[in-house]
Amino acid sequence: MSSQAELEQRLSSLERDVALLKSEVGRSPESTKQKRNWLEGFIGLFKDYEDFEEMVKLGQEYRRSQRYETHG
Repeated sequence: MSSQAELEQRLSSLERDVALLKSEVGRSPESTKQKRNWLEGFIGLFKDYEDFEEMVKLGQEYRRSQRYETHG
């Protein structure tokens, strides 16, 4: 079994971790609403990338290949 000092050290570490987690998820709804939509961070990310058009083309081809055939 662990010594008292080791247990106190582990407990202290866990308490810091819990406090950090609470600060991350315990934000007020107002501040969450003010955050940008996560997708907005990706818009324009690759606009200056030299192979951007090829990347878009390959993405479209992949999505088309994943479509299901409808029976009607």
